[in-house]
This record gives sequence, C-alpha cells and structure tokens, in this order.
Amino acid sequence: MLPEVSATFTMALGRKATAIMVITFVLLFTWPRVPAAAALGSVAAIYEPLNALPNYGRGALTPIQVLAPMRVDFVLRGYLKWGHCPDWWPYGYSQLPTWQYGRVLPCNYQGVMQSLNQLSVLIAQLKHDRPNLIFGAAITTAVVDPQDTWPDGTPLSRNDLREMYGYDKKHDTIPFQTGYLMDMNSKTTQRFITGWTEKLIDAGVDSIFFDEIGRYQTLLLTKYGYTNATAMFAQVYASYGGIVNAVKSYAASRGKSILASYNNNADILASASFYQIVSPAVVFANVDFVIASLSIHDFGTATPQPTEDWVSVKNFIRQGVRHDLPIVTFLDWAGTCASCQLYKFAHLSQQQQIHFLQAVQANTKANGVLFAFPVWGGDDQLYPDKYDSVRAGTYDTMVTLSSGSIKITSTSTASSAGRGQRNMPGFPIESILIGILLGITTVLAVGVYKMRRQNIFSR
Repeated sequence: MLPEVSATFTMALGRKATAIMVITFVLLFTWPRVPAAAALGSVAAIYEPLNALPNYGRGALTPIQVLAPMRVDFVLRGYLKWGHCPDWWPYGYSQLPTWQYGRVLPCNYQGVMQSLNQLSVLIAQLKHDRPNLIFGAAITTAVVDPQDTWPDGTPLSRNDLREMYGYDKKHDTIPFQTGYLMDMNSKTTQRFITGWTEKLIDAGVDSIFFDEIGRYQTLLLTKYGYTNATAMFAQVYASYGGIVNAVKSYAASRGKSILASYNNNADILASASFYQIVSPAVVFANVDFVIASLSIHDFGTATPQPTEDWVSVKNFIRQGVRHDLPIVTFLDWAGTCASCQLYKFAHLSQQQQIHFLQAVQANTKANGVLFAFPVWGGDDQLYPDKYDSVRAGTYDTMVTLSSGSIKITSTSTASSAGRGQRNMPGFPIESILIGILLGITTVLAVGVYKMRRQNIFSR
C-alpha cells in the first residue's frame, strides 16, 4: 500500500504545485514594470531651440559639434512650443542675427511647422552617431497666445479662447507674458496641449517637458485669495495625467515610447509642508523622471554653493511611487529674471561660474542626481542676455565634467519596447517570483525521484 499512497500524495502535490507555477508565471509576465533602463551619463540643458544655435564664440558651431564632445545622452529641453511663433520667439523679434539654419522664420503657423521640420532633420542627424540619444522638448501648459492655432493650422476661435482662458474672481482674463493664463483643467486646453505635443512626437522628440503645470491655480491661491489648494492641485495633476496618457498612446500607435515630466523646484520637492497640500503619490504620478530646478538659495552668499536637500526629495519620491525615479536638475532661466538661477549664475565671474559648476556636479553626482549643463539659452526679449557657455568661457569645464557624470537609469525610447525593470526598494518582485518557481520545481523533482524509488523497491 505504501507505494500507492506515496504516488497518490505526489500526484496531488504535483497538481497543486503546477497550479502555483501557472499563477506565478502569470504574475511574472504581467506584473507592472517601468520601461527598460538605459544609462544616462551626460545631460545638456538647451533653453532655446537647438536648431537655432548661434554662430559666435568659436565660429560656426553646429549643434552636433557642441554636443559631441560632451557625450550627451539626454538633451533636456532642445525646443519649446510657446505661442504662435516658431521655437521661442514670444516677443515678436524684428531683428536677429543669422542663425545656423538660416534667418529667423516667420512668426506664424507656417514658421512653426518649418521649425519643426528643421528640428526633425536635426534630431535625425544627432541620432546618426548617438542612436540612443534622448531628445527632449517642452510645451507650455500655462499660457495661450490669442494668435495661436490648432495643430492643423486652424486659428483659435473666440469660443476656443473663452474656454481655454483662466479667470480671476471678477471673471476677467489674466494677462501673462505673451498672452493669457490658461486653465489646464479645460477640455479645450487639454486638446490643444495634446495636439501640439503630438506634433513634437512626429518631429522625433523622445521626451516632453510640460512647462509650468498649475501656474494659473498657483496665482489664484497666492494673489486672489483662493483657499482650496488641495482640491485645485488634485484636479491639475489629474488633467496632466490625462494628457500624458493620451500622448503616450499616440506615441505607441507610431511605434515609439515617450518620456514625460514637468518642472518643479528642489526646495519645494524637499518641503514637507508642500505634501500637506498634495500627496507625494499625486505629485510623482505620471512622470518618468523628476525635473527639479536648483535652489535660488545657492546664490545667497558671496561664494555660491549647492544647498539642495536631495535626500528628502528622494524620500518623498519613494513615499509617492514606492521606487526611485531619476532626477534631473538644472539652472532655471536667464534673461532679466533677477530671481532665476541662470540669471544669477550668468552674472558671476567666469571663475565663480566654473567653481559653481564643479560644486554642483560633485554634489549631484554624490546624491545620484543628474545635472543638466547650461550650454546655451534663456528667455528674454534682449538677445544678448541669453547665456552662452562658449562665450562665457565655461563650455570646456562642462565638457570635462560631463566625462565623469554618474550613470543613472532612466526610461529609454530605444529599449522600452522590450521587457523593463521593476525598480523597488529591497528585493524586486521578479526575484521573489523566480525564487518561488525554483522552489516548486525542486519539490516536484524530489517527489518524482522518491516515487520512482518506491516503485523500483516494490517490484
């Protein structure tokens, strides 16, 4: 009887183990993952359109000649869709120098589309030698220009604008820079942002920097006395998530994957009081990496030094999404913005700039954060105020520092079609599931071996 009992027991065990194995296999291959990882070594912050790089400093430098020595893996912001003019010409420049790709394009829909065509050619050229390059572009979520158009060239109608505008307590529109603040929660605004983002994807862009989400709501809270901050921002982040899902679906339909994020500030992201208004789970949802500008407090002393609390930022990220996210930090803006970091940086002496770049790179590298080197740009109506690292004498320092950049993983358009990695604290779920499979296989093997032995001795 003993062999029969043993065989029955082993068969029952085998059926249960097989069921567990099937469930484990299903979990292993369906468990949610972030896209596959790619090493990012060097990030360049181009605050203006890269296809309009100026010809001064060392002569006729093409974007490829500028980026190649830095071994750039990621261009943070090589193009910006803002208003009805191509690239970033919000103030309607009338006289500008000759650019690398010809004279300034007309300030209309045709000019915008020409600039996107130029951008497409440039991205293809850059990726000829660096096929895994991640090229990032930006689009405003804060301002609508009444002269702007839909992505097909149809002018925005009065009704469109009426639905897109953000209003104050008196229901008046709110002028801001080149147009008016728009409400990101408006369905018309969301269609507008989504449509133009799709144009950027068609041009070959891999990463989208959604600029200034919640600018309108922030103004309502700080200037107009609104108090329901939690509900207001929850709605903004939900609207942002809807746009991200839409553009990612669009990219997937064309065989691409797209990275998405929005700009924030390192001081805010390290502040516990900020997360009393909106939870980390909401803040860090729908982002593939975190964009955090450096603190203005870095320039609070005669010798500027980094002051960011990256440990707190990372802790809040883990609270929100239960795994690490890559962080890219940058100097925010030049021009005449006296409270902007790039403006402060640009007005330091050459030696102070070099020292600050070295200090920030050392600090960010030690904390596993990527520093986007301020190669060129800034937004101001006065052309000479744009920061240029070649002219400022800091470009060679950036080249040297970029060679030692930390290797940190981020989602990649080149590899995200394959299986990804689940990046969680402790043991990843794949390791646990594989361990279960190995254990069950061992139990089954031992059971089969014992059954065969018993059959042999019973003969």
